Formats: sequence, C-alpha cells, structure tokens
Amino acid sequence: RPDEMFSWMKGLLESLLAAQRIREWSVRAEPVAGLEPGQSVAVWIDGQRAGVMGLVARRIRKEWRLNDPVAVAEISTAALLQHTREIPAAQAVAVFPSMSRDMALVVQQSVSHEDIMAIIRQNAGPELEKIELFDIFEGDAIGAGKKSMAYSVTYRSSARTLTDEEANVYHERVKDAIRSSLDVVIREGA
Repeated sequence: RPDEMFSWMKGLLESLLAAQRIREWSVRAEPVAGLEPGQSVAVWIDGQRAGVMGLVARRIRKEWRLNDPVAVAEISTAALLQHTREIPAAQAVAVFPSMSRDMALVVQQSVSHEDIMAIIRQNAGPELEKIELFDIFEGDAIGAGKKSMAYSVTYRSSARTLTDEEANVYHERVKDAIRSSLDVVIREGA
C-alpha cells in the first residue's frame, strides 16, 4: 500500500536524522518532479530546505516495470554533515528496564505525525525514551476524512525501575494532552 511505503520511508528518515542528532526538522507537502502528486514532501532541517521524500510517480514505475509503490528520499549531505561536528555525549548503558505503552488515535486526515509527536514530547516528561509510529490505517471502518495512527511510547527512568502505575500515569498525561489539543478519539484497548 502507498501509505505503508511512505510511512516506512519516513521512519527511515527519522532514524537517520536521530542518528545525526538532528532535532529541528520537518516535512512540508510540496509537488516534486518524478514523484506522485500528493505523495511528496520537502524535508527541512534547521529551517532550510534539505531534500525531498515521496513515492515514485506511477508513470516512472511503469517504465521501470515496478508494480508496487516505491518510496525514495534525497537529502543534502551538506545538511547532514553540519551536525557531524557535534560530538555526542557518552550515554550510560541503560540499567533499568523500559516500559512501553501503545495507543491508537483516530484523527482527521489533516493531523500530521509531527503534530502528534510534538504533543507527546511536550507532555511525556523526562522518562520518555522513544516514540514509534507503527501503523496507519484508513478505511470505511474509521470514517470518511479520518485515519488511525498507532504509536508505541517507551518510558524509562535512569535512576530506578518504573512501576506499571507510574508508566500508566505518564501515558494518561500524554493521552489527556492529545485529547485536549486535537479532535481525536483514542480507540479502546490502546
């Protein structure tokens, strides 16, 4: 599916930027020659356009005899290399176990992954270790103009083992912030 391929490429891009310790980045919808209309974005790093990402246009895939959607990204090495001068601080190996909580959000199509990530980061507290988008679903079961986005949020304390109750409190705080900031339904069991 095209959405899955696009999300997969975006996940690779997020991993690359995280490895480079790039925190200030975003994507903006933009038509790009050779990419599928409505399925291409410009990638911005530190407030400057640094590349593009999207699905290869159907006409090109047909010429190359590719039947399935193909996602690509092109990022300026100069934008990436600016961050290699930063020497990462050594981090202690995690001693205490992490706790993950999942949530599935039904949101309007206009709500972006970046919007949700920002709310989670602002409200999870210092125990937040990782956020992972692991599923996007659109269909009749969700409703017209809506999509379901499922996230796994990982919490870890550097000082002690978190209890289930503490992880639940952190996660409820995140879900409450999402509910108050967005027109969202958090699906039961998530």
